[in-house]
This record gives sequence, C-alpha cells and structure tokens, in this order.
Amino acid sequence: MLDDEEVPNYHEDDVQEARKLVEEMDDSALISDVLDKRPSSSETIENVIIVDNIPVTDSSKLVKLTNVLLKIFSKCGKVETHHIPLDDNQKTKGFMFIVYRNGQEATNAISSCNGYKLDKNHCFAVNRLSDFEHCMSIPDKWEDPKPEPYKPQANLKSWLCDPECFDQFAIVHGKNRNTAVHSCGPNQSISVQQREFWTESHVKFSPKGSYLATCHKQGIALWGGPEFSKVGRFNHPMLPISNSHLVKDIL
Repeated sequence: MLDDEEVPNYHEDDVQEARKLVEEMDDSALISDVLDKRPSSSETIENVIIVDNIPVTDSSKLVKLTNVLLKIFSKCGKVETHHIPLDDNQKTKGFMFIVYRNGQEATNAISSCNGYKLDKNHCFAVNRLSDFEHCMSIPDKWEDPKPEPYKPQANLKSWLCDPECFDQFAIVHGKNRNTAVHSCGPNQSISVQQREFWTESHVKFSPKGSYLATCHKQGIALWGGPEFSKVGRFNHPMLPISNSHLVKDIL
C-alpha cells in the first residue's frame, strides 16, 4: 500500500488522454488474439443447412417434433444449435435451420437426409444455407449468355492419315503412371505421345480409334487429334477405375 507521499499525482489532462485513447481503440487492437481465431462468415455459413418439408404443427407438439428431427440429423454430426420458426398462430412453418460444427458434417447431412421420408406425407429437402442464398441472389431479369468464340476441333481421324498406315497402341508404366502412345513400326514402335500422370489407372481407345480415354477418380477424360488434346470429359466421382469393362459401359 502506498503512503500518502507516494500516491501518484495524475493530471486531469493525462486521464482525459487515456480515456480518449481507449475510446479510439477498436476490437482488433484490444482482443486481436481472440479475433484471429474467429471463423469468417463464409466458413460459418457453410455449417448451416435448411430442412424443408418438416411437419406443420402447433407449439404444443414442438418439443416432440424437435426431438424426432434432432435424433435423425444428429447421426450426421454434432448439432451446435437449431431453430424452427413459428408463424403468428404459433405453428411451425414447415422448415428448420440446423448448425453443425463444420462444413463436412453439413455435407454429410445433405447427402444422407436429402429425400429422407419421415412419413408418407413428409419427405425432407435438405440444402446448404449458402446455396439458398445463391439462388436468392439470381437476378429476375434474364440475360442471354455471351457466345464463346469458336474453337476448331482437332482431327479425330488424324491417325488414318499416316502414309505408312501404322496402327497405334498405348501402354501405362512406371510409378508415375507414365502413359505412352506408340505407332507400330515395321521393326520397332515409334513414340507418338508421352505424358506423366496422364491416367490414374488405365487407358482405352474407343472402338473406332477416335478417342483415347483416361480413367480418374473423378471420372473419364477423352483425348484425340494429332496432339491428343482434351476433347471432353464425363464426371463420375468415385468411379471404380480398376474395372475396364464398367468404363466401357459408361462410355
């Protein structure tokens, strides 16, 4: 404890200056370490889903309805919070909001519960809140898309123009999935095209030789022309790329 003689003599101007300094400081200066850990709005909105087509009932049955819904959606992740809006008559409006811990759990809920039949009259429609806001932001006035400049397609029959009439074949080798296309020369093969990581499994020529198909986890890519430029692709996530017969059926 300070003696009377040791008590600091604060000047009124100093006190006013200190108060002014505190008032001018924003949150980023006072609690910067906390704000650095604060999730951005884009991150948190990805955790929120909207569940449409829930039963419309009065407030007397709200607790029971909430328990049933949370039991279903808690299987997809930890529900941080939820909200079921009520109208002026204290009845549910037929939809609810659910907030998960992260975007992956929200994705799990969309994959598992979209189209879920609660009963014969209620089938859930589950969407991410960010997708809903994107749809709401679409302008009402239609604007014609801008035409893209024409790009001539590569000659898919270029290999038939070979004066020696050599056929082509493709092989995949090495740990980097090196893919090589060769022509069948009279004495030895002639390299036409070589690329690393061109495929994640195997390659396959189309029946008439117009395309070379490469297989990937996200689908199939088609290549053609003298330089084997990309012609198109078929999106098919989690494609069983080891099954060449299935790839042929999909094409």
